Amino acid sequence: MSSVRESWPTLGGQFLRFLAVGGSGTLLNMVVFTICVDGLAIHYVAASVLAFAVAVSWNFYWNRRWAFKWAGRPGAGRQYGRFIAVSLIALGVNVLVLRALVEGVGFDPKVGQLAGIAAGTLFNFVGNKVWVFPPEM
Repeated sequence: MSSVRESWPTLGGQFLRFLAVGGSGTLLNMVVFTICVDGLAIHYVAASVLAFAVAVSWNFYWNRRWAFKWAGRPGAGRQYGRFIAVSLIALGVNVLVLRALVEGVGFDPKVGQLAGIAAGTLFNFVGNKVWVFPPEM
């Protein structure tokens, strides 16, 4: 129990940094999504996937460098592959929530997109903490 208590400040700070990176990635995601849907008339599901592709690379860079403090360590390619895998599962959750809210409930696609992003946040943090950026890899 004491190890959990001792690691909490580090874990709490890491989660806050993860949320900050995710917040900036969400903003980038929404900008790309809005440009695609409103400016380029791309279907909202395709726009969601494109916005994901842009934001996931942004998030990997900043999570590795700042949130999980892995900058300069070897294994970036392997981590990027794992990061993509965790992110793809979260994308599946995002698209399911997006479609359910837009097609099932009649929500605006932008509201559905934000709800979908929120749905994957906790899964993303745990997957990244345990599998992508573990304490010892």
